[in-house]
Amino acid sequence: MRHAVRRSLAFLTVVTLALGVSALRSPAALAAGTCNVATTSKNDVVQVCITAPAAGATLTGPTTVTATDTVISGSAAVGALTFTLNGKALLTAYSTSSTPPYTFTWHTAHWVDGPYTLGVYARMSDGTWTDANPTTESVILANGVTTAPTNSNSPTITTGTVPPAGQPEIVGAVGSGADGTTGSNNVASEVRGWSPNLFLYLGDVYEMGTYEEFQNWYDPGWGPMRGVTNPVPGDQEVYYGIQGYEWYWNNELPYYSFDAAGWHFIALTTCAYSSQSSAPRSPGSTTSWRRTRVPAPSPTGTSPALRLTAAAEAWPNSHSGDPSPTATRRPS
Repeated sequence: MRHAVRRSLAFLTVVTLALGVSALRSPAALAAGTCNVATTSKNDVVQVCITAPAAGATLTGPTTVTATDTVISGSAAVGALTFTLNGKALLTAYSTSSTPPYTFTWHTAHWVDGPYTLGVYARMSDGTWTDANPTTESVILANGVTTAPTNSNSPTITTGTVPPAGQPEIVGAVGSGADGTTGSNNVASEVRGWSPNLFLYLGDVYEMGTYEEFQNWYDPGWGPMRGVTNPVPGDQEVYYGIQGYEWYWNNELPYYSFDAAGWHFIALTTCAYSSQSSAPRSPGSTTSWRRTRVPAPSPTGTSPALRLTAAAEAWPNSHSGDPSPTATRRPS
């Protein structure tokens, strides 16, 4: 009798565990929060959940947003999650060894008070997205903001700092270097360790150069060098819209020049992909302006005073039109 009871208990335990595992694998139990299951064009099935803030929450000030993903079936992995606000891109967070959860700080006071739809969709490693069926929830912003914030500040073109007597001028230059991943942050830390007298950021804050991507992916690692930084927009900012770039850099012009350490620096933007492109919109206008910044030979044949010239320029490596990368692209 005891053996029969034990066998019954053992069988019941196995069934219970099996049911428990099955329940854990069901979409409803994969994560808490606002969840949605979507199928990609290549039939990968993925669940994406917004785990914070809660649906219907009233938000004030900086707010932590988190999300998780679970591939239910298919061979592709999730390469990134793109968060949206009322259907427009807010920020893209890449998959790393520490995700999920995907997390960022949403600076809610940048938007007018009222109801909004917070969304998120997956960008898969095979190039497919679930943007046609995103996970969404409603939230309310309440910061006392009644009109859309604007930035009317003027840009500051820096000449950097002067090195100690007898020491060289240290100039750092990096592009495509801000995406919030560990690699990006490690590079930023290394460059900061150089204590550069001047730093040139050559464009591209991933994924789309949005306000929140500048605040979350650029500012924490690269922002400490802002006092010695002169930037140019990259193809990501130009293609998707330069509003985030202009806000962060106080309406910096797309091309300008300055002198530092005996060099004449020319900052150029050569990316022009869409109607959102910033001036100059054609190579000709850039060339005309550039000619006014480079000394020409004297009519008498004598050389002008020696002046070293450097150009800081954002140039896409290989694009035939749409610069949007796959989910697995990383800054190069």
